[in-house]
Amino acid sequence: MERAKWGNGIIQLNGRYIGIDLGYDGCWEHEFGGIYGIRKGFGIPVEGQYGFEARKITQLPIGLHYNRLKDTSYLILHEGLSKDWVYRKGVMYYEDVTEKQKEARLESILFRTLSPVGNDSHHFSSAWDDKYFGVHAINSEYGEIMEALEEAFLTNDAVIDDFSKLAMGWGLLIYSRIPEQLKKQFADAERRRLART
Repeated sequence: MERAKWGNGIIQLNGRYIGIDLGYDGCWEHEFGGIYGIRKGFGIPVEGQYGFEARKITQLPIGLHYNRLKDTSYLILHEGLSKDWVYRKGVMYYEDVTEKQKEARLESILFRTLSPVGNDSHHFSSAWDDKYFGVHAINSEYGEIMEALEEAFLTNDAVIDDFSKLAMGWGLLIYSRIPEQLKKQFADAERRRLART
């Protein structure tokens, strides 16, 4: 995962938190890589739907983790926190990681890649590539939206938004908080765009 340096933070509409922007950096992963693997892991796109409805999650992938840790919260999608590819006797398969392995990997991601404090952070950090993402934030400023996103993922009320331009990079949105008028406008615009192709 590559850390985002610009644009990450809370997405608000009409004074209400609707999600988070994972931002971007000028690296290959963010400029050309896309988020195909992330979308696929969450069961997106939803066939026959347009706009936010086409980007609403339908499943939770292996490796999605949310938790509070002291005065921070994190949301990480990384398969390596749950499973490992193992190659033995000519066969490749998944094997569960031990709790000790998971803790060591989580610590590396949280405090190296995703430290929410430092020169380029505003108490919120994000990193991503085509298959994985992570967000780590200070609760006093971002705890409410992080908790709301956890609930959105658990109830399939989350949207992986890489198209609407609400986010400078791409966003994790709470579907039920998106205004109905905006949902309709985005769906209509996408229908028109696809009809021209």
